[in-house]
Amino acid sequence: MIIRKVESRPFTIKLKTPFKNSNIEITKREGLIIKITEEYGNIGYGEVSPLPGLSEESLEDIVPIVKDLERKMTGSELDSDIFQSLKKYPSVEFGVSQALHSIFILRDGLNPKWNMISTISVNGIIGMVSHDDALKRARQLTDEGFQTIKIKVGRDNIEDDIKLVKSISENLNSSINYRLDVNGKWDVDKTIYAVEQFEGINIEYLEQPVSNIEELKELAKISKIPIAADESIRNMDDVKRFLTESNIQYFVIKPSLMGSITETINLLNLIQAAKRRVIISSAFESSIGRSALVFLASLVQNNSAHGLAVASYFSSDIAEDDYPIMNGKISFD
Repeated sequence: MIIRKVESRPFTIKLKTPFKNSNIEITKREGLIIKITEEYGNIGYGEVSPLPGLSEESLEDIVPIVKDLERKMTGSELDSDIFQSLKKYPSVEFGVSQALHSIFILRDGLNPKWNMISTISVNGIIGMVSHDDALKRARQLTDEGFQTIKIKVGRDNIEDDIKLVKSISENLNSSINYRLDVNGKWDVDKTIYAVEQFEGINIEYLEQPVSNIEELKELAKISKIPIAADESIRNMDDVKRFLTESNIQYFVIKPSLMGSITETINLLNLIQAAKRRVIISSAFESSIGRSALVFLASLVQNNSAHGLAVASYFSSDIAEDDYPIMNGKISFD
């Protein structure tokens, strides 16, 4: 395939209100939108938007990398080795891969090996906010039809987390499913204590309760509530290690921070073959980046809800959302 032209343009999207977890605060999302045109005029778009506090690379790092790619790829035969040079910059690899993947689908159609589902469940999310605001948000999410709610925890005083989760569960329908995302802020003792306090609450999993990988593996053995890995997963080797060395049942994957779309598909297949569960999770991408996440979520065969409900936090977006969430689900043809 001959690449006729590669272009990029910057974007900035402000959030209506800051989104906080126990480690970072997001007030806006910045990045680049890549546009690739191939020899027959087919066009693909991809998003490059490293997330401060989670991505290893910064926006300042990737701008010259993308500009260099524009020069190297324009007018050239597509070289698969291009991805090897991007391994240090997963957000760039994701954006280029997304754009090319879109072109391949336009040219060749959907891969018949992809067993895509037509309806995706999505979890609502509550950031690190006050008790009253969290309860208000929880009620709003259930009114909007969400059956799974992810709550950011990991406050300085664990009793505040416990009080909040109990309050939300007591005020909502008993059928609601909860996920608690600690972002690595607890230790083993705090996690065990919290698990005891949450007895009787419908908690699907604790996400990254500790930052230490060995402690995470140990908790997966002893916790009565299943453990999910998130920040500890950044590539295929991490996944293989957890599959062979731990009893972790849930893998929270942020594709835009991991790199190649093709490698992410292989990763999803690997996890599902091991009878573990995959959650595709947004890193607050624009509608362009989220479209790739919806595609990846459609390849996951379990019925778990995915973490894609971030559009409502944006004051605007760079394109119309082709995959709106209705009653906690995304449906498409």
